[in-house]
Amino acid sequence: MNDSEKTKKQLIAELQKLRLELAEYKTARSDLQRSETALKESESKYRKLFDHAGDAILLSDKLQFLDCNNQALRMFRCSKEQLKPVIAYGNTFSPPVQPDGSDSKQKAVTAIEAAFNGEPQNLEWRYRRYDGTLFDAEVTLTRIIIEDKKLLLSIIRDVTKRKFAEQEVRKSRKLFQDLVENSPSGIFIFQHDRLVYVNPELERLLGAPVPPTFRLTTYEGIYPDDTEKVKELHQRIRSGDMKPYEMILRFYPFGKTGSKPDLKVVYCRTCLIEYEDRNAVLLNMIDITRARELEQLLQARDKMTSLGRIAAGIAHEIRNPLSGININLSSLAKIVRSTNHSDEALEIIDELQQSSRKIEDVIKRVMDFSRPSEPHFKPADINQPVREAVKLTGVTIRKNNIRIETDLSDDMALCSIDHRLIEQVIVNLINNASGAIRESGGDGIIRITTVSIDGHVLVHVDDTGPGVPKEVREKVFYPFFTTRTDGAGIGLSISNRIITDHGGSLIVEDGPLGGARFTIELPLPKGDRT
Repeated sequence: MNDSEKTKKQLIAELQKLRLELAEYKTARSDLQRSETALKESESKYRKLFDHAGDAILLSDKLQFLDCNNQALRMFRCSKEQLKPVIAYGNTFSPPVQPDGSDSKQKAVTAIEAAFNGEPQNLEWRYRRYDGTLFDAEVTLTRIIIEDKKLLLSIIRDVTKRKFAEQEVRKSRKLFQDLVENSPSGIFIFQHDRLVYVNPELERLLGAPVPPTFRLTTYEGIYPDDTEKVKELHQRIRSGDMKPYEMILRFYPFGKTGSKPDLKVVYCRTCLIEYEDRNAVLLNMIDITRARELEQLLQARDKMTSLGRIAAGIAHEIRNPLSGININLSSLAKIVRSTNHSDEALEIIDELQQSSRKIEDVIKRVMDFSRPSEPHFKPADINQPVREAVKLTGVTIRKNNIRIETDLSDDMALCSIDHRLIEQVIVNLINNASGAIRESGGDGIIRITTVSIDGHVLVHVDDTGPGVPKEVREKVFYPFFTTRTDGAGIGLSISNRIITDHGGSLIVEDGPLGGARFTIELPLPKGDRT
C-alpha cells in the first residue's frame, strides 16, 4: 500500500472519529441544554417558592446581606435597599433588624454564632419594624452551604396575632379559674365516674380535701334517705342522659357521719360539659343549710303564733270558772270567820286562794305570751324571784329525789326586772334541770347561785345531769328544738326571749357539777356598776 492510500485511510478514520466526537458533543450539548433548562425551571420554581413563602426568608453571609423574599419586605415594611445594611456585633452579624429588649442583642450574637457553627437555632424574638412598630416572631437560624460558601438562612414567622390570641386565652382561663376558685358554689367535675376537679368551696362544704379515691358510687357521708337520689344521678351519667338534673341533697362532712348538727343541706345541679376536650359532668352545689334553718324558724314562728292563739283560748276558758272559784272562796272565808274554830279552815282557804292566784298568774302569762308586750321593769333584788321559783317547784322536785341547793349573795345590787317573768325563767330552768337528771336515771342536785360582778347580775343554774352537747348549744334556744323525749321545745325559747327583752343574755355551758350550767346575765343600772 502506498503512502497515498495510507493517508486516505487515516483521514477517513480521523473523520469518523470526529463524527463520533461531534455526535457525543451534540448529545452532551443537548443534555446540558436540558440540564440548564431543568435548572432554570427548578430555579424559577424555588424562586417562586422563595418569593411567595408565607414566612420572611433572609440570606446573608458574614460580610453582607445577600437577599430576601417579598414576605420579608412586607413583614418589615421596608425596601430591599433598606434591609441591606447589616448591624455587626463582634465577628458575627445580627438579623437585619434588631430584636427589641435590653438583652436581645447578646442573644442574637450568641444564636447567630451558634448557627454559623452548624447548630440550628429556634428562637422567639420581638422585632422592631422600620416604622417603629413591634411584632413577635419565631425565628429559625440555620447554616447552608452554596458552592462551598457558608451562608446564614433566617426564617422569620410573624406570630403576633397568635401570641395575642394565646394571651387572650390565658386571660380567659385566668378569669374562668378566678371565678371558679372563688365561686360560692361547690363545684365537682367527673369524667367516667372519676373525680378530676374540685374547687375550694366544695372542700369547705365537705370539711376536708376530697380523696383521689372518691367515687359517686361509694355514697360516703350521704344521708341514708338521699342515697336513691345519688343512685339515680349515677344511672343518668352511665346511660348518657345528661339533661340538666336538680336535687336537694343531705350529707355529712368527712369524719362527721351520724352527727346531726353537722348535717349539710345542698342544692345540686348537674349538666354535661366539655373538659380538656372530653365530655365531663359538672356538678354544682350551693349550701342551703342556713336557708333551711331559717325556713324552719319561720315555720316555727307560725306554729308559735298558732300556739299563742290556742293558749289564749284555753286560758280564757280556764279563767272564767277560776274567777267563780275565787268568788266562792271569798264568800266561804266570810262565812267561816263568823263561826267558832275557824283558824284551821281559814288557813286552808288561804292556801287555796294562793294556789288559785298562782294559776291565774300562769294564765295571765300565757295570755301575755299570745299577745307579746313590753315587760314592766322595776328595781328589785334578783334573789326574790329566785326564792319564789324554788318554793314553787320545791314539792315536785323533792318527789323526784332531787335536792335543790341555793347560794344567794346577800349584797346583790338592785336590777331593773319584771319580777314575774324572771320567776318564770327560773322555774323553767329548774324544770329543765330536773328533767335532765331524771332522764340520766338517778338522784341529783340542782344548785342555784347568784352573784353581782362587773356591772352585771349573774344567776347560775347548775345540775348533775348529762349536760348539753357543744354541737347543739346554739340550737337549744330555737323554738321546738329539744333533746328530751318528752320535751316540747318552747320553754327555753320563751326564756331566752324574756332575758333578751331585759337586755341580758342566757347561755349554756359545762357546769361544775358535771352537768349543764345555764347562766342568766342581766345588766345593772349605770349608777350601780362598779
